[in-house]
Amino acid sequence: MPHKRAKRSIRDAETAKKGHNLAPQASTYDDTPRSASRIFNAHAVQSAFRKAGRITSEDTGERKPKPSSSTNTSSSSSSSKLKPQNGSSSSTTPTTKQTDPKKPAIPSILPNESLGEYNRRVEEFLRPGVSKAIKEAASIKAAEEAAFRREKKDRKKRTRIERLVKLGKMPQAALDELDKEMKNKAGKRKRGDEDEGSGSDDNDDDGDKTTTKPREREEKSFKPIEAPRRLNDIVQAPPSLPHLRKLGQEKKVGKGVYGAVGKGSGKDPLNAGQRRILEEERERVVKMYRDMKAAREEAKVEEKGAKVKVKV
Repeated sequence: MPHKRAKRSIRDAETAKKGHNLAPQASTYDDTPRSASRIFNAHAVQSAFRKAGRITSEDTGERKPKPSSSTNTSSSSSSSKLKPQNGSSSSTTPTTKQTDPKKPAIPSILPNESLGEYNRRVEEFLRPGVSKAIKEAASIKAAEEAAFRREKKDRKKRTRIERLVKLGKMPQAALDELDKEMKNKAGKRKRGDEDEGSGSDDNDDDGDKTTTKPREREEKSFKPIEAPRRLNDIVQAPPSLPHLRKLGQEKKVGKGVYGAVGKGSGKDPLNAGQRRILEEERERVVKMYRDMKAAREEAKVEEKGAKVKVKV
């Protein structure tokens, strides 16, 4: 077995055959990197290639044309041979990548253009389509949510009417009428969606043929300009200014409902009986206040006397 050590007799025989203490020999293993060895051996390889009588495109100035997808197997095999350079059509590179004739072609990278600039240019080219797709998706989602809410509301309404019909509170005709109304609404919505789709297609087809006329602006009516005033008018009298009240001067009280009697009118709004009642009430309140004050003073004196007795 290769992974096991050989017998001692075999090892001794191989050692006797090779010998002992031999001089170092050149190793057959080359640890030079492959890229470096290609550079070192380039001259030898080229010399051997020339001695064999073979030539390359560097010697003749020829190049291989790019194979086209429309050619068959015979043309593809013949295109592998070297052909002379002719015309500018084969040397020019396409500037766009055409994948689908219906979709806009994505521009390809330009000469001396960095990858970042190319990516930004492609993003600007594709941004309108992405924005349009996002808006369409949002509108479709909103329409679906509205339809779902509408259907849920109709189901709740139908369930409520069915329960009332079972209880005998509503006739069966109400439920039939509701079903008929719901079917009519669904048909109208379906026809409206179809009309919108066909209308959009017609607009797309006719958009290239006919151009819409711009809407005419409405004429605005402005106020007529007044006649200019004359500068040399003769003044016949001085201007009349309103009478201004001086600061600190009280405003005169008018003779209205509240101005006939009051503080500044000089008249007493109370009659003789009302004045007598007011005086009696004032005297009673003053007497009550004085009694309360006297009682408070007596209570303080008693408290002081009690404290003095406790200390003694």
